[in-house]
Amino acid sequence: MRMATTRSGVRRSALCIAGLLAALAGASCFRKLDEVITTDAGALIVFEGEGGPVTLLIDGAAVAEGAYLVPSDGVRYRVPKGRHEVEVRKGERRLLWREIYVADGETRVGRVPKD
Repeated sequence: MRMATTRSGVRRSALCIAGLLAALAGASCFRKLDEVITTDAGALIVFEGEGGPVTLLIDGAAVAEGAYLVPSDGVRYRVPKGRHEVEVRKGERRLLWREIYVADGETRVGRVPKD
């Protein structure tokens, strides 16, 4: 009889511990999270085209040299809002030159003709 009482007591203790662990796990796994993701203010300039190697310039500064443009995926650069000069060169040849204005949060695309 004493053995049965001990087993029963162990079972109850194990059930209590398991219930406590389940409650703690549930509280930590299913809690509500408040997540805020912020991005820098600015705009994007995207170069789209096909071929390479090319040099990409924004406001006279080379941002990429020897870059290959892929038709399905443009090359993106974050810039501050305002007026910018964009240029794409292949060797000494100018493939694209534009003066563009981008507003805050805006994306402007420069389509580079196939050389």
